Amino acid sequence: MVLPLKAKASHSKNAGIIVTTRGIALAIIDHAPLTPRLIHAQFYPCDMTEHATVLAQLSKRHQLHSTPCHFVLNPNEYQFLQVEKPQVDKQELQAALRWHIKDLIDYHIDDVVLDYLALPLDGLPLQVVATRKSVIQNRVDLLSIAKCQIASIDISVQASRNLIDKIKSVSPDTSIGLLNLWDTSAKISVLLKHDLYINRLTNIGAESLIHVSESHIDSQSVVDSLAIELQRTFDYYQSYSRQPPVSQLVIMSNTRPIAKLDEMIQQRLGIDCQIITPSQFDAFDIEATQHTTDLPDTCLMAIGGALRVEV
Repeated sequence: MVLPLKAKASHSKNAGIIVTTRGIALAIIDHAPLTPRLIHAQFYPCDMTEHATVLAQLSKRHQLHSTPCHFVLNPNEYQFLQVEKPQVDKQELQAALRWHIKDLIDYHIDDVVLDYLALPLDGLPLQVVATRKSVIQNRVDLLSIAKCQIASIDISVQASRNLIDKIKSVSPDTSIGLLNLWDTSAKISVLLKHDLYINRLTNIGAESLIHVSESHIDSQSVVDSLAIELQRTFDYYQSYSRQPPVSQLVIMSNTRPIAKLDEMIQQRLGIDCQIITPSQFDAFDIEATQHTTDLPDTCLMAIGGALRVEV
């Protein structure tokens, strides 16, 4: 089964779903109005053994059998690789890429499911997404048992991109950095004109940053390390893509808010930084029919998944 990175059909309402060890996040967006309308977003705490039961209940309650559902993978469930484009015909590209990445993954090539993103400039590497067949099959089984209509199995950086596209203060014509925080890791990405150029993993996550304090200089060493990783990523992006330098950094946390992280990174990098949370819907070109002030950060990727439309 392929890992679809482009939606195959349009629909008035889309659902975004992500599951973690802590529970399930579900978001539903109505795309019929001129401005996308968030009509549901909630995180449902549950044990991993309860995922199928809880999702089946949500499917029945929200009629997900007739709503295209975009399932978002966690960052530890896939790898994002840069690969030089093989000089083969388009119909042979998938097979050629499998052999190009066989030494870059830690499981057998027969177990891989992959897809790729091509950048608009000639000579740049392909962005290859690779995951295990068992991961995809597990998610397909979970959605099928719950009677959800499967539209795509997507990746978290794509869901993040969908959100960035809706931030009013961000211009798609400039190079945008993304820091997508999880408990024990983070993804550092660069986007330009809706295209994804880089998606790197760092082991500095929310748990490492939660105790950082502006008043305790010693606690800020982890922010220093993170700023160095961000700058190295942005420098590499500019050198290999020959595109304008990153001018803004968007920070998203999928677990808990990190107070003043934007200010601390902005001091170190000298670029505009902003933290995005679900409760800041005034920053988005999205309408909400529910109160968003109490929405947890764990809903972000589900909202991003539900924002996906046919391209």
